[in-house]
Amino acid sequence: MLDTEIEEPWRAVKESYPNAVVFHEVRGLFVVKGRDVEVLSREFGIESGSTWLGFDDCQALGYMTELAKRGYHVVRASAGQVSHVRPPLDRRREIQRQRANGRFLAVEPTLLFDQREIERATSARWLKQRGYEELLGSFERWLRGGDWRSLRDYGEVYVYPVGDWYEVDLELTSMLEGHVLLLAKAGLTTKRKLPCHVVEPQCRRNGHRSGRSSPKVARESPTPRLGQLSFGDLDGGWTR
Repeated sequence: MLDTEIEEPWRAVKESYPNAVVFHEVRGLFVVKGRDVEVLSREFGIESGSTWLGFDDCQALGYMTELAKRGYHVVRASAGQVSHVRPPLDRRREIQRQRANGRFLAVEPTLLFDQREIERATSARWLKQRGYEELLGSFERWLRGGDWRSLRDYGEVYVYPVGDWYEVDLELTSMLEGHVLLLAKAGLTTKRKLPCHVVEPQCRRNGHRSGRSSPKVARESPTPRLGQLSFGDLDGGWTR
């Protein structure tokens, strides 16, 4: 039934784009047929005993994007409409440029996350499950000693101001989200501020907000003032 339903519209698109890998959608299923099956088999090791392959929308998007990145001409078709799948833009250079515009500030942990939520999110069970007990001790030791260089080996934290507190910018931050929470916990324990780079909000940098969200830790009562230090206010241990 599906073969009959997809054959004519798929053939029409394939005749118009003979050199493209065609993903044709029918009833929520993206179908790849003919020699295009060989392309997916060769590129991704997909084995098929049939003349066609079917994917849901998430799977199809992943394969289409990756094929486009690898230089293939990829076409997405549905109900008589055809669109070309483009490889995603490489933002590495732009991200490096935006990171370079950040300014260093040492920020209170409670200006990033609510204290009770930090404590709840970084429970003993969470630490044990992730094997973070030893790393927490290292973070605490480095914060006490102002050893920013060792912390930087685990990445750097970029934040942007929102009212009287800060949000973690996950596009620019190179530290794992779990490590950011661990660093916040270490800051609470040692009563030390966290080394961060402050940048403009994403909406000002890019003209729109990124779809990524900050770690799921709420702030109920942000501290009424920004308790950060400028780079010149830090002691001699806080050096690049």
